[in-house]
Amino acid sequence: MIKSCLFSYNKATSNTLEMMYADGTIQASTFLNNQATKFSENIFTGFNTLSIISTSFTDTRYAIADAESVVNSKITTGAFI
Repeated sequence: MIKSCLFSYNKATSNTLEMMYADGTIQASTFLNNQATKFSENIFTGFNTLSIISTSFTDTRYAIADAESVVNSKITTGAFI
């Protein structure tokens, strides 16, 4: 279990947090302005059961009106949050 954690302003080549073949829970946590050069900027998950409870994902680098175009322009792989 990951509980009451802050993941902020991370810069990664792939993912802020990766969970493969491991079941778990993320609760009462915050993901803020994380950046990755490929894959997911937050959580990359696969072949597991992951519960996310009372957790926020915020990116203040883009205006809300630009968010959809930013997501659509990124090349992503796998199931990601």
